[in-house]
Amino acid sequence: MYNSIIVSGLPGSGKSSLIKSLVCYYRWSVHPIGEMFRKRWGELPDPKLDFEDWWPAIPHEEQLRVNRELAQIVSRGNVIADTRYPRLCAGPNSLKVFLTAPLDVRVQRAYGTKKYEGKTVEQLFALLQKRENDEVNMGMVLFGSDYRRASDYDLVLDTGELSPEKEFADVINLVGPKR
Repeated sequence: MYNSIIVSGLPGSGKSSLIKSLVCYYRWSVHPIGEMFRKRWGELPDPKLDFEDWWPAIPHEEQLRVNRELAQIVSRGNVIADTRYPRLCAGPNSLKVFLTAPLDVRVQRAYGTKKYEGKTVEQLFALLQKRENDEVNMGMVLFGSDYRRASDYDLVLDTGELSPEKEFADVINLVGPKR
């Protein structure tokens, strides 16, 4: 039986939406690794880079430290985590879910959202592709693996082809009813 869910996926694939649904259903705590890094960035006295340029430049040891911190949180159970490196964070009772979607679908979803307010479609294509490449490169350097590798997950969902309700149902079917 699973007691935690680790959601990973391409930028703009719908991770946040799925996580919100799962949190509402299970009432488990949610721990997005991106927020852990944003907190550290926000604590800098005078950040010289915006977040998107800062996090890929974080020293590898700090990247590993934050991922280990998330792994400790996940090990406690009753947690939903958002990370690109589920192999590091998952315990034996963690369901590992990967969300994918074509880049054009991800750009369409991101366009006009608060997070990407003011960005053009062309800028979003470039930004989402850069984020994906940065995440792949970081995973290769830190863990020697590409986080997009389907065999690292228990469930792979193409959110470009599935409704949010179907994605939610697929996860619930594996994890089971709330306890």
